[in-house]
Amino acid sequence: MVDWEKVVFDSPPLLKGITSETIASNAQVILPHYPCHSQDVERNIKDVSAVCGTVNGHDSRHSVINQTKKPRLDLRTVETKADFLR
Repeated sequence: MVDWEKVVFDSPPLLKGITSETIASNAQVILPHYPCHSQDVERNIKDVSAVCGTVNGHDSRHSVINQTKKPRLDLRTVETKADFLR
């Protein structure tokens, strides 16, 4: 069981610069833009979900995900048709 009295909680990175008083006062807060539905995010969710079903342990999962992502980073990118034809 978890002893919740001894657990140290840290605020999420998105709320690091915002005080508790600001949040409690219901004041409008401008948050930084974080892409959450980009193609890259969706691809990472798919990769992590697939690996979690087959590999146990944080280090093993991390290494398998890195092995999956490295070949994608090595591929050249094509931004326009002119780049494709070269």
